[in-house]
Amino acid sequence: MMQPCHIRPTNHLKSLPSQIVAILLGSMAAMACGTDPSPTNRSDADGSDTGASGLGGSGAGGNETTCQDDSDGALCQVNVGVGTPNVFDPNADNSNGVTTQDGAVVLTSRSLASHFIWIANTGEGSVSKFDTRTFEELGRYMTGPAGTGNDPSRTSVNSFGDVYVGNRNGASVTRISVLGEMCEDHNQDGASTTSDGTSMLPWGEDDCVMWHTNLGTRTAGRGRVVRAVAAQDVEQADGTVDQFVWVGAHEDRRVFKLNGLTGEVLFHVDVPIRPYGFALDGKGQLWIASQDRAQIASIDTNNCSAGACSAQVVRLPSRGYGITVDTKQRIWIGGPFITRYTPETGEIVQEPAATGAMAEIGGMAHGIAADANGWIWAAGFQMGVIRLNADNPSERTTVRDTSGYENKGVAVDTDGKIWSIARTQSRAIVMTPGPGLNDVTVNPDVATSIKFPYTYSDMTGVQLMLATGARTLVVPLGSYRRVLQGCDAQDPTDWRELEWDAETPTGTSISFRFRIAATEADLVQAEWLPLATVPPDSPPVSIQRAIENANQSGDFLELEASLRSMREGPSNLSPRLNSFGVSYACPRTLN
Repeated sequence: MMQPCHIRPTNHLKSLPSQIVAILLGSMAAMACGTDPSPTNRSDADGSDTGASGLGGSGAGGNETTCQDDSDGALCQVNVGVGTPNVFDPNADNSNGVTTQDGAVVLTSRSLASHFIWIANTGEGSVSKFDTRTFEELGRYMTGPAGTGNDPSRTSVNSFGDVYVGNRNGASVTRISVLGEMCEDHNQDGASTTSDGTSMLPWGEDDCVMWHTNLGTRTAGRGRVVRAVAAQDVEQADGTVDQFVWVGAHEDRRVFKLNGLTGEVLFHVDVPIRPYGFALDGKGQLWIASQDRAQIASIDTNNCSAGACSAQVVRLPSRGYGITVDTKQRIWIGGPFITRYTPETGEIVQEPAATGAMAEIGGMAHGIAADANGWIWAAGFQMGVIRLNADNPSERTTVRDTSGYENKGVAVDTDGKIWSIARTQSRAIVMTPGPGLNDVTVNPDVATSIKFPYTYSDMTGVQLMLATGARTLVVPLGSYRRVLQGCDAQDPTDWRELEWDAETPTGTSISFRFRIAATEADLVQAEWLPLATVPPDSPPVSIQRAIENANQSGDFLELEASLRSMREGPSNLSPRLNSFGVSYACPRTLN
């Protein structure tokens, strides 16, 4: 790569008129750099040099730069995109969820709700988000304003990957976004501020906490203790999605329906049993488990409104606990017996949750889940995790190396692994099933950062998808990054402005942020700085001001454009980034 050849004016030259300085410096540059200073060597008579002269560096990202000399050095501009010498080049290293269309950057269909699990830290008043493939904790969030008094337990993950957390004694429900650092700037401070790993922000400061709804005040002996939560997403013909969440108040024997986007309570209805767990089937029936009665109930969410929502009750031979629905629309209930109920035929099949010595001490199944391959998994507390054949429940086993833990909740991830949440041991036990009944690989030391996780229900959203036949909905979100090199090492770069040409239809936006460093290798450790969001911002915006406010400097700048389409809009709606330009100045060096 040709290196920049700069001429910095000395003090005696700076005392001369600027026109004379420009002529002298041009001649000096010609002698020092071996170029012809006459205008005929430039693209036009005003002194603009539109070639890849090396000023500004063409190495990082292969960016051709336009520079123009003035009395203080060179003013440079690098343009990328449609109608510029530098095309957009999205690939696995610099982009995610975007492609090019006629040279412009646009969104592709990308799902973020693919490999995460949400585990409530009941003893801390928070919930943690883990990557189910790497087992890394990606974020930790307060679930309400009461700290440990939130008492979070039930979780339900919607088709976008966001979680609804039911706070038991907090008598409230909270929605938290899966988007992490891409969450919207809810507190309007100019940046997306959110948890990173096991760190946790104070209540009200995390932009990924979308809303919090209190359902009432708990009183002695009676109150709205939340013990059941179920997400429901209804996709319309035009691609829009109606988002709801159903919440069960245990002592009140009451079910609430909330707007999933806003947390607004739409209505509530009374039901004949105390809700202890929820599960939706493919016909829109909301199934309700009870711990204190040998009954389950259901309400038809398709025909349910305030004062006009009837519940159907099914009597069981024994009381229940956790509840789920399998791919064949059969209802499964935990408890001292693992019970299968088939709504179409009314058939009830039961198998003891525990046998032998464990049955004698009151063994029972707590959380329960159905996978895509015809197996049922139940958290058997200290007796271990139970695996049984959904078509033939008598074919069953206790998974080896899972006993001795207080297995409370159980969930299936998108890769088919089974997660059991051990309450007092504060960890997850992850099982990778094989085809045979006893063919299971067990990892008992996952998510050891969680704290007293009294948590079960659908922690991944997989139960919702398998039971209802719903697909994972597209999260219209993507990003594109480009590394730009400014002046050479001996001449600090004066980064100036960002301009862009973009189209943002109603319901879409593009956000720009950047980071700078002395070398390209150092960029990965540099802090991201917010720059602009379209709408409402319009070009140009000052990069210089953002750098000065952050007290940073560097000759390498990485720019990121994040494209977003609002979730309540059509899933194929995309903003369009046609091009962007970054300007900077290099001081002239006298060699």
